Amino acid sequence: GEYDLLIDSCRRLADYAASSGIEIVLENYIASWEDVPDDVPADEIDWSSRNEAFGVTPGEWIQICEDVARPNFALCLDSSHASTYAHTIADVERREEAVMAFVAKPDLIRHVHWSDNYLYDPRGRNDSHLSVGMGTMPIEMHRRIKRLNATLLLEHFYTVEELKTELEYIEHL
Repeated sequence: GEYDLLIDSCRRLADYAASSGIEIVLENYIASWEDVPDDVPADEIDWSSRNEAFGVTPGEWIQICEDVARPNFALCLDSSHASTYAHTIADVERREEAVMAFVAKPDLIRHVHWSDNYLYDPRGRNDSHLSVGMGTMPIEMHRRIKRLNATLLLEHFYTVEELKTELEYIEHL
């Protein structure tokens, strides 16, 4: 795709939506691990040959919002999607830094699809949508999400008991 076309299109959408008092949010997209076996390390993948969407990396996702520069255009953070991106980094010690970059500009985030994922093993390449506190995402990320001035949506439901456990975890963050 063409980045300038994306920005122009988002501006036009935001301008049109503004006339009706509608806010537009851009969700960070998943890194695609389709057709990549779990045992293939991230640094052995030719990412340039894969068809990736805009807004997968935290820097680009934030930059899109800043470049659109409309008051009714903001970001939607999907914490599980952030983990899929972090797995593109072979050095597991740098993955926490990668997911934390998604909350670097909290004033731009107005909506959250909140869940957990596996940051350190291949299951996190998938959009796992675990209950918050059941995966290995950094606790500091969950704390920052809880403090955001944004709509927080738990993007999953398993059982009433698991929901109670999750809400207790969130309460104690």
